[in-house]
Amino acid sequence: MKILSICGIIPIPDLKKENDVVFHTYDHYLEKYPDNEIDFILPVPYSNYLLSRFNKKYYRRYKLNNIENYSDRGYEITVFPHLILLINLNQYTLMQKLVYYQNRDKIDKFEDHDLIHAHRIFPEGYLAYKMSEKLSIPYVLTVRKEERYFNGGKAEQRAVQVLDNASEITTPTAYTYQLLQSRYPDLRLIPHGIEERFFINGRTDQKGPIKILTVGVLRELKNIEFVIAALARLKNEYSFKYIIVGDGPHKNSIEEAIKEYQMQDYVEMRSHIPHDQIQQVYAEADIFVLASLREAFGRVYFEAMAAGVPIICSRNTGIHGIFKDGESGFSVDPRDTSELEDILENLIENEELRNRVGKAGRELVRNYTWPTIIDMYQEAFQGAVD
Repeated sequence: MKILSICGIIPIPDLKKENDVVFHTYDHYLEKYPDNEIDFILPVPYSNYLLSRFNKKYYRRYKLNNIENYSDRGYEITVFPHLILLINLNQYTLMQKLVYYQNRDKIDKFEDHDLIHAHRIFPEGYLAYKMSEKLSIPYVLTVRKEERYFNGGKAEQRAVQVLDNASEITTPTAYTYQLLQSRYPDLRLIPHGIEERFFINGRTDQKGPIKILTVGVLRELKNIEFVIAALARLKNEYSFKYIIVGDGPHKNSIEEAIKEYQMQDYVEMRSHIPHDQIQQVYAEADIFVLASLREAFGRVYFEAMAAGVPIICSRNTGIHGIFKDGESGFSVDPRDTSELEDILENLIENEELRNRVGKAGRELVRNYTWPTIIDMYQEAFQGAVD
């Protein structure tokens, strides 16, 4: 099978750091199905030289607009520049037509592919819809956390048009699954996979302070100051160490929050650790917390669960809905400091609860190892072409 992946959320060498989960998924897919082939289309908003002087985002776009094709990690990638403006949602979805019309001269070279896999509704899904019409190739649509398109108006009509014409629809998030499943009963919930190396023995020495862990890029939406504020209320009653692993643009703000809440003795910040070495960090932890304001999936939750560490996530984001609250994980309102404080206090106090929830989470994610996830995708791909 020859698959064309349309994806704007892949990392780009020297230009764009991004979660590499899409590459990672296809790597595992080709490992199991080596006779298949995958090529990429990368939609990139247009930028000119003048705009490129303003900030890194426009510079990155400008550089990409001048590259027609490149290779990365063994994949051939074709760049599709398209004009887009920061306008309201209805107009934004209307302008997605340009990604097809501005790149029509490149379309025919993909006519020998058997399947298109689009990784979001816009712009990827709309492009897949138009290419499917022209080339008579079915498409599989993966919907991420895109509920903004389902609030009525023209935006929803265009989103539904893309969904209705997909041969198969998948989503990695339980929230999106619950949102769309009544209208699309064949929708497939396919989370990101977990590697076997993360199923390691967790912390056995319970002496010393409780270790609370966050792993992620330090951005504002990760809501780390919220965790610091909740823990600040507990610092005089319990012995704990909050370990934050990662780098990013919000690091200075987090350091300011640590000073503001006088948490210098309770928080340890560690720089980014390469993903192929990160599993040992989870083995040191007693509790994992990441209460993001927005999270499409968050593979760090599965990684912590595989190590037997009880996790806390935000409600209606990330992996919330895949686990059962209070049994194999916990969720909170990411604006309610008191709720997070209560759950953290309960976990800090109760070793038996930590062990029980951690064990249940570990058993749950055993169902989502990469070989299982790849079989789910293969069923979707095969279902689309049959």
